Amino acid sequence: MVIMILKGYYLRVNKIFQKTFQTFTGLRGFACLCVILFHLTDPPTLYNYPFLNCIAFLRLPAFIQFGLRWVDLFFILSGFVLTLKYIKNDHGNYLRNRVYRIFPLHLLILILFIITNHDSDYVDPRRFSLDTLPSNLLLVQSWIYDMRTTWNYPAWTLSSEWFLYLMFTFLVFFKKKSWVSEKVFLGTLSGILLLLISVGPFSYGILNPNLIHMDSRDFILGILLAMLSDHLWVKKIAGRLMFFWSSLILVYGLFYFEKLTQLSFGFGALVLGIYANQEKMRTWRGGLLLSRIGQMSFSLYLWHIFLLEKLAPSFFGWAPIVAVCSYFLILFLTSYLSYLFIETWLYNKLKAISSSESLG
Repeated sequence: MVIMILKGYYLRVNKIFQKTFQTFTGLRGFACLCVILFHLTDPPTLYNYPFLNCIAFLRLPAFIQFGLRWVDLFFILSGFVLTLKYIKNDHGNYLRNRVYRIFPLHLLILILFIITNHDSDYVDPRRFSLDTLPSNLLLVQSWIYDMRTTWNYPAWTLSSEWFLYLMFTFLVFFKKKSWVSEKVFLGTLSGILLLLISVGPFSYGILNPNLIHMDSRDFILGILLAMLSDHLWVKKIAGRLMFFWSSLILVYGLFYFEKLTQLSFGFGALVLGIYANQEKMRTWRGGLLLSRIGQMSFSLYLWHIFLLEKLAPSFFGWAPIVAVCSYFLILFLTSYLSYLFIETWLYNKLKAISSSESLG
């Protein structure tokens, strides 16, 4: 009975999903898997959870060994998609929708950490310190400290993204000024991007050098690419499948030869290639499995460390392959339910309540 209810609800949710911006769903799913596998095979993780060595023993490709760099793609996609939705199409309630999108699940997992956590983190005792809890609640920990002070480790990217959402609000406000033409806006973005590339990370200061600086660079690159995506000359170049395949080979080559600092531009070319060729790729884009993973990638990303840290002690003594399969089964089931009831149902409820209040 429960399975029938969930299946029926999923079908209704899927109709909503089909109306949303889904061009990059398969790519987002693949990137999410690479980041998760990177975290699971990171040496400190293997030291604490030996059963994961059955994954590490595999000959993992470079794009998983350096899987953390796929986070750069998330920021490029974020800037790209937000620009198409809120700058080019002038949709309202941008910041409110972003709050409803990221905070409910973040706060739920943070509360679970507060309830279940009793030990200090072995890497940085500040991680579970009450001193860093307020900044984690407000998602500003990456602005003040560094990623090691994030209670739910993957949420450091949410902190950076929250900073970028606020910055994007000012960019939207700036773009809507009557005297700001598209050329002025593109020139301003290009200047900011060049500045971020040329000066390198800031040495010290309230803005964490290793997070906000690089994330801002990728986010602005995504905005710039989205603004250029409908230009005729860009369509002519990027709208060929050869451009997509070339960008894919470029990304693989940058991983293989460990040219990681240039990956953002490879990711940017890949995003532009997928967007420009979306009609040609409609039937095979990402594959069905990756598309479904991409749908719930936000939940997968936020849940995977919490579930690993809380469930792993129960797996000691199990056959490694059984423990790993059990972990992934629980992770995918939890993320699926989280996607249905928090990312979708609760998100739509909050939007409906806000809309009714504004009308009243």
